[in-house]
Amino acid sequence: MKPRHAGVVLAPLGLLVLTGAIIGLSGGSWGLRAFLNLEAFVFVVLGTGLLVWAAYPFASWRTAGAAEYAAHCAVAAGVLGTLLGLIMMLSDVVDFTEVPKRTALSLNALFFGLTLSRAILLPRSRRA
Repeated sequence: MKPRHAGVVLAPLGLLVLTGAIIGLSGGSWGLRAFLNLEAFVFVVLGTGLLVWAAYPFASWRTAGAAEYAAHCAVAAGVLGTLLGLIMMLSDVVDFTEVPKRTALSLNALFFGLTLSRAILLPRSRRA
């Protein structure tokens, strides 16, 4: 087993802290609540897990190939979640003043997918 160094844990954690600081400093009309879309987060994480499970047996998830494949699946799950959110939003638009807020919420899936892919899974695949 390869020895770990501090960057394995601190780099993704630092990116999350930096993202949280930017969100907190930007404020906006509803600040951090715009990024607390639990449905998008669960869709991306579970969707990524299901897609990896379909291609790799659970015992081989610790390999570099599985982590790299999971990184690509996380982006795909984020795009799919965003598209589903936009389709659901546009299918029942009644009040057009809600469109920007609901669009921002649907883009959370893409945000979570890219963050999971680029901050966690791709660095993991390079170190495996």
